[in-house]
Amino acid sequence: MKKYLLILTTLALLGGGCSKEEIPETTDGEGSVEFRTTTCSEVDSQTTRAQTSLPDNCKPSGNSFKLVVKGKEGTATAEYLAEYTTLSEYTAPFMPSGDYTATISYGDPQQEGSTAFCYQGALDFTILARKTIQKTITASLTNSVISLECGEWFKKYYSEAQFTVQTEAGNNFSFTHSSSPDTPIFVKPGSKLLLKGTAVKWNSRSSRSVSRRPAPGTKSGSTLRRRDRAASASDWTIR
Repeated sequence: MKKYLLILTTLALLGGGCSKEEIPETTDGEGSVEFRTTTCSEVDSQTTRAQTSLPDNCKPSGNSFKLVVKGKEGTATAEYLAEYTTLSEYTAPFMPSGDYTATISYGDPQQEGSTAFCYQGALDFTILARKTIQKTITASLTNSVISLECGEWFKKYYSEAQFTVQTEAGNNFSFTHSSSPDTPIFVKPGSKLLLKGTAVKWNSRSSRSVSRRPAPGTKSGSTLRRRDRAASASDWTIR
């Protein structure tokens, strides 16, 4: 009988040694989240339906984004609101467990110009008690882009050219026949554009004026590209 009891005791001890206490994921308590950002700088052409990427100098750095973290409406976290002027100020503080939305943004959508690019992105996430999670937010361009590049035929026919694009907001941006598409101008989405310009033929002192309304408007995250015949064997392009 003593031997039998000894075996039972040994088995009980072995069973206890193999057991492991798991910390359950619960919705009671606090947790934290670490954010990473990516930037999508691809834009769609309204005429060619092709995508092109903006130059690297038209992308904000990750830490320069403004961050807003809000609790989900209709949930226990609905009253939560935290705003950070830049992402570099964010220190992954403890937050009540529950559902949230994080929004990052950069730029002023009311501004226009070569450095007026605007980006925004949002992501829903859930905080779990006693857990630190990692989330990546992708920001996309929210305003429209215009750039001008003259084709080879145009350059062969005209020795000089000056163009002005006027936006619906009344801003004017100048281009020449040698302008590069790598210097885009950012304008309000849906803005009407008016193109004006003059061109001088090779071996001629005469000039030709053009005035076009390229399109009734542009959508956010898009480039406008327009082609017209200014003279025989010549063209101009706004992209």
